Amino acid sequence: MPPEGEIEEALARAWLELLGVSRVSRHDNFFTLGGHSLFAVRLSSRVTLEFGIELPVAVIFKERTLSALAQYLREHAAANASDAVLEGVIA
Repeated sequence: MPPEGEIEEALARAWLELLGVSRVSRHDNFFTLGGHSLFAVRLSSRVTLEFGIELPVAVIFKERTLSALAQYLREHAAANASDAVLEGVIA
């Protein structure tokens, strides 16, 4: 299944570049496609820069599929947005 939504598509582009594969599906496993710890660190940095959401390397080892990582990012983006709103109300 192809990536769905902006987050999965952005992650897929990162995986394509990092892993040097020709395509990525939403259920592909980062490590099965050739990922390793150095690539996980690079992916973590790229996600932080691109999305502004910290992606711990440990999460990449736990949430190994494109769809699982995208779900993690969606959840944390929502939490960060809620925090920003709260900070605006408190300030």
